Amino acid sequence: MGGIPIIIQSGVHGLGTAADYYRQFPWEPSPAGDLDLANAKIVKVDPMTFDDLLVELAKAPPGGTVLIVCHAHDESGSVLLSSGLFMLLAPGSGVFAKDDAFQILKEAGDANRRAKTIRDMPQKTIEEKKAKSDAWIGLVTDFSLGFPPDNSTLAQLDQFFEKGLETVARKELQLAGGARSLKSMLDHVEKVQALKLDRVEFRACKIGNDTTTLGHLKDLFGCSKLLAPIARTFYIGHMPVNTIDEFNSRFRTDHRNGTFRPPGSTGNPSNNPDDYTTAIPNDWHTEMLLRNPKTRLFWDVQYGYIPPKDPRHDSGTSTIKMKGPVLGMVVEEVAPSRYRASAAAWHEIAKHKPDWNDASTFVHQYIMKTAKYSSGDPMIAGFWTPNEDPPWLLPVESDYVDHIKQA
Repeated sequence: MGGIPIIIQSGVHGLGTAADYYRQFPWEPSPAGDLDLANAKIVKVDPMTFDDLLVELAKAPPGGTVLIVCHAHDESGSVLLSSGLFMLLAPGSGVFAKDDAFQILKEAGDANRRAKTIRDMPQKTIEEKKAKSDAWIGLVTDFSLGFPPDNSTLAQLDQFFEKGLETVARKELQLAGGARSLKSMLDHVEKVQALKLDRVEFRACKIGNDTTTLGHLKDLFGCSKLLAPIARTFYIGHMPVNTIDEFNSRFRTDHRNGTFRPPGSTGNPSNNPDDYTTAIPNDWHTEMLLRNPKTRLFWDVQYGYIPPKDPRHDSGTSTIKMKGPVLGMVVEEVAPSRYRASAAAWHEIAKHKPDWNDASTFVHQYIMKTAKYSSGDPMIAGFWTPNEDPPWLLPVESDYVDHIKQA
């Protein structure tokens, strides 16, 4: 059985890092069921248009699942803009793959199918010719292509429809190839729909906020389920894991010309004796870590279960033990939709040498439980949630799947 296809929009400022990330951590959580990507078929498209995406989708196994990593934008509620994918509709098009275009494609697809049916109608008798003529007039009227001249022949009505399709293709969708390009796209749509895909998952920034757009994409793809995040997605390659001193030095260098923002909820020491910051050694030089609101501390967490004394009346008790901190990590947005990250192992085995057991514990508890990782700079991916607490999320965290919506 083939693996799940992963289609990635790469290129300049693209998401090519996602390919390496899923090779290192072949797993992606989802509210519709976690995706096993161990045998994933990864394809990177540069540049990617919506038509390119359709071509790649059409190669997926019938009834299967596809993961798409791409740029998107959420303009839900905007008068001038609509939500959609941050890619052109097709090569040579001047229109982005937005919800307006999705609706036009769906309407054009419906009209084109009706036109094919009308062309197959018989036209030998006067009655058959009239029925076919009425069908053409009904089609161009429903599709808002105008009104054909009175007493038009069947050939003229067919041509009138084609001219209307040409106008839609060139003026509304700005397809350089006109109706020819539009029909090619519609053919790709039909091939995808014929697959009857079970699930299409996007990792595309915030498009999940607009359920209307998700619904239109679901209709175009003909899939049973379509899911997308309500937060921006980040993929970061080779996050450096240093000792605490080196982490602080890196932080000072990166913020040499900046000023600290007010402490976040995970960063400011409080007067509460139960606050976790009381567990931080005084010699850790933690001012950098604690005063940066985008920094988080991760703990070695041990889960347990106490069996019931009497199964008839007691189901037992789940236990959680915080064994100790293992990693401090910061994720920051350095430019629109561009991120960097660095981390500090809590312990070191020698001067300037982090204890990789800390990094391994972190990876297996917060990124992928079955990861084949022991040491080195890991790759990082997650959701960027700067106005929430915490300000970013990693895959194993329970809040991660809460930021994915389904249509």
